[in-house]
This record gives sequence, structure tokens and C-alpha cells, in this order.
Amino acid sequence: MAQLAPPSPVEEREILAWIRAHAPITMLCEAGGWPDDEHARIDICNKNGYEWIVNITVTESVMEISECDVAEYSRCGKFTVSLDDAGRPEEIRLLYPM
Repeated sequence: MAQLAPPSPVEEREILAWIRAHAPITMLCEAGGWPDDEHARIDICNKNGYEWIVNITVTESVMEISECDVAEYSRCGKFTVSLDDAGRPEEIRLLYPM
């Protein structure tokens, strides 16, 4: 199996946009809140052929019963992104929350 050439910056931006749209970040919410997916931070850890490993950091917002304000908690998880033969993302899954 041939190795993919590293993607150009345009292709990388497209993959990051796909990750933002498809990552199951609700799995990172530990307190029954909701994630702020609009401001999620995606850090690429490794690009290896047909797989990327990324860390995604989001803010989980929780309405506390005893408080009038929304509490916010930082959540992070390591995900694997599978690419097809053309280098397009086709699957993302949570490896583990951090």
C-alpha cells in the first residue's frame, strides 16, 4: 500500500473543518452539560498514512442548580481520524478522554 503525500494546507484545512463538523465531542461531557463546538480547539498529534491522531479541547457548559450562572469546564479527548484512499476523512472515533 502506497503512502499518501502530506496534504497541502488547503486540504488540511478541509480535513480540520470535517473533524469539527463530525467529531463526537458530546462524549467528552462529564457533567451532563453541552459542548461549545464552535470554539473547539483541534491539535494534530500525528499524521500516519491513512490515519490522523488529534486532541480536541472543548468547553462543557453546565447549568448548576444552586447557581444562576452557567459553569464551564474544559474537556479534552484524543481522537483517531481515518482517511480514505484519496486522503479524505471518512471516520472519527474517540480513543479516550483526557
